[in-house]
Amino acid sequence: ISLHPEGDSLAFLYTVPLQEKLNANTLEKVLPTFADNKEIAHKDTLNNRIYSFPSGGKDAILHVVYHKDIIFASYADSLILKLIDQKTEKLDAKQIDYFVQNNSRNSPLSVYFAHQQIAAVASHFLRDAKGDIVGQFAELGGESAWNLNYKNDALILSGESKMNPNKQSYLGLFAEQEKTVQGLYRYFPENTALFMEYAVSNKALFQSQLTTLLNSRQEWTKLENQFVEMERSNKLSLQEDINPLFGNNFAVVELSNQVEIAFISLSDSVQFKEKSNSWASSIDEDIYRF
Repeated sequence: ISLHPEGDSLAFLYTVPLQEKLNANTLEKVLPTFADNKEIAHKDTLNNRIYSFPSGGKDAILHVVYHKDIIFASYADSLILKLIDQKTEKLDAKQIDYFVQNNSRNSPLSVYFAHQQIAAVASHFLRDAKGDIVGQFAELGGESAWNLNYKNDALILSGESKMNPNKQSYLGLFAEQEKTVQGLYRYFPENTALFMEYAVSNKALFQSQLTTLLNSRQEWTKLENQFVEMERSNKLSLQEDINPLFGNNFAVVELSNQVEIAFISLSDSVQFKEKSNSWASSIDEDIYRF
């Protein structure tokens, strides 16, 4: 089963690969057995025959086509037409190979994402006033293959993701980072609804690529001016005095009341307390305001 944005809604496509080829006569005989004695309509287009199964209303007609030894079905006839049209762009073969390679036969459910389609699909499930997290996937290339795992108190999807290096995508900057330990989630509030936790293994590379990205978006100059003003008023260097105090993990958390909180790890909490007096005020023993 796959999801496809069609206009202002999502269409389901049901895909049934067959182990043996079917000839046209066999198909004509088999399909009526699924129609509950209702008349099946059909039309021939793009060298394929599309069958229509009525099931109660104008928007409840199941359209079925046998194409390349696979039976496809959808309630959206526009999706079926795109499917059999050779001019319509399909998933890259390398993405499909990735899904096959990372498929778990022992999992009762597997979920596959073509990253370039995440933003379009997700927009149909989100409220109008959505945050910035989903938007980060808009220009992201690559693919993910997740399998369902069980825990005594949760259902978890876990697996592998592959990202294409993309200088125009924020998340794409992480494609050249190595896997590393992440642990900020231990400090998140109980009413956390959604979070993104990030980690970098090569901080210098990440910051260099981030600067390039912000320059291409014409956002870097404004930030740089803010940094220069901060350095002038506090008589310190962002790169030499502040940056070394922070670690390689950070996170953005959205609470159930839609309030957002940011987290960042410290490289040395003792040095942080000693050197942050000029640009951060202590509110509590371990809480500071920037």
